[in-house]
Amino acid sequence: MPRRLVALAVLLAAIAVLGGSLGAPRAWAPPNVCAPGGGGDGSAASPFLIGDTAQLSALAAVPMCSTGAWHFRQTADIDLSGVWTTGVWAPIGPQGSPFNGTYDGGGHTITGLLVDQTAVSTWKGLFGMLDGATVRNLAIARGVIIGRSSYYGVLAGEASNGSLIENVSIADSSVSSQGTGSEYMGIVVGGLENSTIRNARVTGGSIAIAVTNDYIGGITGRVLGGSAVERSSADVSISGAGSYVGGLVGIVDNAGTITDSYARGTVQGTFAVGGLLGAFYGGGGPITRSYATVHVASTREIGGLVGSVMETPSAADAVASFWDTQTSGMATSANGAVGKTTAELKAHSTYADAGWPIAAGFDAARTWGLCPGVNDGYPFLTWQYASAPVGCTAPAAAPAAPAPATLSVRNARVVGNTIRTLVSVSGPGTVLQTGGVQAAPRGIPDPAHEPEERNLSHGTRATLLVSCSTRRTAKAAGTLSLSCPLNARTLRIVRRRAVVILVRTTFRPATGTAASASTAVALPKRPARPAGTGTAAVTG
Repeated sequence: MPRRLVALAVLLAAIAVLGGSLGAPRAWAPPNVCAPGGGGDGSAASPFLIGDTAQLSALAAVPMCSTGAWHFRQTADIDLSGVWTTGVWAPIGPQGSPFNGTYDGGGHTITGLLVDQTAVSTWKGLFGMLDGATVRNLAIARGVIIGRSSYYGVLAGEASNGSLIENVSIADSSVSSQGTGSEYMGIVVGGLENSTIRNARVTGGSIAIAVTNDYIGGITGRVLGGSAVERSSADVSISGAGSYVGGLVGIVDNAGTITDSYARGTVQGTFAVGGLLGAFYGGGGPITRSYATVHVASTREIGGLVGSVMETPSAADAVASFWDTQTSGMATSANGAVGKTTAELKAHSTYADAGWPIAAGFDAARTWGLCPGVNDGYPFLTWQYASAPVGCTAPAAAPAAPAPATLSVRNARVVGNTIRTLVSVSGPGTVLQTGGVQAAPRGIPDPAHEPEERNLSHGTRATLLVSCSTRRTAKAAGTLSLSCPLNARTLRIVRRRAVVILVRTTFRPATGTAASASTAVALPKRPARPAGTGTAAVTG
């Protein structure tokens, strides 16, 4: 968009501000002011559309577009390189007119952001101040922020009052301060107050700080007043002579929390320097399911995970959290974290034993994954990958449980001296069938009964003795005809009295659990055998 049109947009904005002071309705703000030529009406259902440098510049130039609680959606990648000849980006939502709307990056990238603020000035970044705002689904690459005062971040100087920063990534970007006494600097935001950063990723980030600069972190310099950093990571190099410096967060103050996050890289400072967090203060904490591999350097108050605990936290200050004792060069941490060797921090069991939701591979349903070829073998956050990353496979699905085996026994009968049955089974396996003579009725005084019969507790249903046994192999589902020949002992008993034979059939499938079924077969007393004849056949 030509510069004269941008100037026209600013002029229209001035008229809009004047109109507002005269009672003009808020709905007057048209897309040709807040997103020239982009379209949309600024509502949640129809956000202003930002698709080029002119539209993004107009949003930054018009205060009413920041303070009207409008909705914006980016529709294309935007390259800001060379747009501002002075090297000064006027942030969206500057001091006095904080951004309180919603900006959805739509998964697109803003490249080449440059803020070169050599004068003393605060709240600098793509956004200056976020006040109850939401920024999500946005990537920033090759952003450079140079300042001399406080609250510097590539995305925003500060986020407060319930702001949400979600699903953002910042790559190959830097923040630096040339002044003394500067505070609150981070690659994502300088300071976080009563707000949340969720799913943020910083790669190739660097922060250079001057003497007496304080509260510096790879994600944010300060987490204050119930704020939270969740499922976020920073791979950064922080150098200089500042205090309260951490690979992820500079200081956690007044109940702020860090959860499911990690930091890698190098961190240098003079006081309260930690691989993940510089210091807890005044009840901050806890850190939960997080780790650091950062190499840490400081003259005092230094730790592998946390540099210093300024006051006793009201909650546990480290829960299931670790640091690498070898890469950090640190044997201790200021809080309850556990130091591990590099090999231990690359072992799945370290985290599984600590209760982390971590897969040995890639599983999008879990917060963490672990693969030798990803993140140098350390745990990674699964949200950062749309699918299993190169060098990592999804864990093999658990084999489906085999269907329960089924068995049915029917048409049990005695043919001659054999019990015959039809047995239906649900698949391949082995069928075992046994028969047993059941208890004799009470009142049988015959002392000539078999010894086993005499020892039986009369009147029970216990098996007296095995009467038959057979085994068959089923090659597939179907019906088998089983023959179970009665043994000689059973035939001797049946010449004295009638018996009931309990037939028990068991099917042991090739896979799965066995199934069993029982049926009873009555065998009447056989007539006395005539002299000189063989055993009589009985059919029942």
